[in-house]
Amino acid sequence: MKSVTVEDLVKRFSLEVLAGASQLHRTISKTRVHRPGLEFVGYFDFFSQSHLQVLGSKEITYLHTLTEEERNDRIGNIVKYHPPCFVVTRNQEGLKYLMNIARKRAFPYCGHRRRRTNLSSWWTLS
Repeated sequence: MKSVTVEDLVKRFSLEVLAGASQLHRTISKTRVHRPGLEFVGYFDFFSQSHLQVLGSKEITYLHTLTEEERNDRIGNIVKYHPPCFVVTRNQEGLKYLMNIARKRAFPYCGHRRRRTNLSSWWTLS
């Protein structure tokens, strides 16, 4: 299976790098995107750290319901597995906390205007 770097993905799909530009060399080796909803509530039995992590409106809406401390813990629990990149779809608003965590922990955090369903359909590592 072919792999690509986060930088390749950013260029190919015109993603906006919001944080973690020094980490664009990270490799994405799995073709499926992953939405970390279960991981945000602590269930990691099937978590694949090689997948691109996509945060759509459902994940972001959930994160907005949490306190700052809870959000930091939930995101931190995923980041400690070193996934290659987080992509937030639909120009989600109010994500300063995610950008701050990305800067502190040095992981790529990108934005895109597409909806998650479209993101899944155009993402391939052929």
